[in-house]
Amino acid sequence: DADRWADLMDGLFGGLCSAPDWTASLAGMICSATAEEVAEGHAAIQLGGARMVKKVSPAIVVADSAYQSGGRIPGLCQRHCGAKFVALQCPGRPEPWGRAMVWMGLFRKHGSEIKKVIPIGADMDRRLEEETGPPLPQEEHTWLRLLPGCRALVERSAEKQDVFVGAFLSIPAAPLDTSSELAS
Repeated sequence: DADRWADLMDGLFGGLCSAPDWTASLAGMICSATAEEVAEGHAAIQLGGARMVKKVSPAIVVADSAYQSGGRIPGLCQRHCGAKFVALQCPGRPEPWGRAMVWMGLFRKHGSEIKKVIPIGADMDRRLEEETGPPLPQEEHTWLRLLPGCRALVERSAEKQDVFVGAFLSIPAAPLDTSSELAS
């Protein structure tokens, strides 16, 4: 039920904002997102996205950056219906966490935790590949990535597909026009 799910998510992710440093927070996020209790939900979201692309055959897909993982959903978009894929990235830290130094730091500090989730991640990866086909090769990871902020905040050289759009802010709802109600 919803309360049990909310309690589970709070238990797994609730302490990440008070982690001692960024690598501890990222390790906690990785381990929590692939914990057995969460893995099925995460896999369902990825598989659901792939099935939606197959069902709708859109011309463009704008999705959370989680769907670009490994190039599987972008590859499916390209192969299945020729759709353009655009990733909306909201990183908590502007440099890419795929950098070798970031992963070396993660494994040095949190290797035993991360090793436990590798088999779960491998199973999710296998299931996604069955649904989407093979991932795009790294050199074909050329879809647009919409990023908040500006180039000055990014420690790496920006790639040609990186588009900095400023802060992602919610747009407030338009105020209701009550003038006709006041006149009566």
